[in-house]
Amino acid sequence: MLRCGKETGFKCLRLCGCGSQLTPITHHCSLRTCPECSKIRKRRIRNKYLPYLKGLHQDRTNFLYFLTISPKNYENFQDGINHLKKSFAKFLRHDYIKERIKAGLYVIETKGTEGNWNVHLHAIVYGRFIDNKVRKNKNSKLVDLFRQSSNREVNIHVQKQGSSEFTLNYMCKYISANKDDFATELDIAKYIVATRKRRLVSTFGEFYKVKFKTNKTICKKCGQEIYYFGLPFEVALMIEEVKKSHVPPPSSDLYFIIPKLKNGD
Repeated sequence: MLRCGKETGFKCLRLCGCGSQLTPITHHCSLRTCPECSKIRKRRIRNKYLPYLKGLHQDRTNFLYFLTISPKNYENFQDGINHLKKSFAKFLRHDYIKERIKAGLYVIETKGTEGNWNVHLHAIVYGRFIDNKVRKNKNSKLVDLFRQSSNREVNIHVQKQGSSEFTLNYMCKYISANKDDFATELDIAKYIVATRKRRLVSTFGEFYKVKFKTNKTICKKCGQEIYYFGLPFEVALMIEEVKKSHVPPPSSDLYFIIPKLKNGD
């Protein structure tokens, strides 16, 4: 995390219709608590799922909405994540839920401190709307079903959303953790260790079998796809010298690394 944003000693060759450009490659820690890496993660997830969500047929019967499930706080963070995932899987297997929820995408968010971890789930749901109204001073049907699945007290919130883009942007707010979500620096450290290499964003239902395609990176100036090549420092230095001198490369083998240079050099 301390090295995040610093140069690695390598350079990246960026190619598109505008030509070629060499830029330093910086180190990325990819931690959920890093402000810079969280922006990259949000953009990557948004680009991955948005085209598919936009292509879904929505009408009065089946549409996208937002679901939040927040069980009673957990004493142990790791146990909380495991319990919430298992409980949600059981919740989806109830006949009432299977009839209404066709597919979805969820993220697990965490706040709190040791002994009092608020581990909860935010999900984009596709299907028929599920009733969460409380009647005659009783719990809603959703709350009762989740309590059966988890043996734990829970609060559930269901909210209709606008467009698929708005709904996905709304969920992306919860993808990364903020330092204000924790009471102490030790809690942040425990969160980093417990979530390392763990998937906290998952699909379910019909979305589980979908192979989501990652969108190509398009240049805003020329409209062509951008290609990136990571180069050793020595090769990057050689390219810079060639571009400055405007002479052909010393070896044709270099063209296997660099498909194209600015102005055809």
